[in-house]
Amino acid sequence: INRELRRMAPKYATCLVLHSAQGLSYRALAEAFGITPGAAAVHLARARDMFARHYEDVRKEGQR
Repeated sequence: INRELRRMAPKYATCLVLHSAQGLSYRALAEAFGITPGAAAVHLARARDMFARHYEDVRKEGQR
């Protein structure tokens, strides 16, 4: 998990960790990043997509 988070752009990795592991809301993420709650939701959606793609690549590599 840490390796995949390090592969992501820092703003997306941080957003994902703050929301998923620390429980920050969209509003709290928005305040932390200085963006709107809507933009925080977009950041989080992108972060989830990136993480899923990176993690899937690792999973596939492990099956070879």
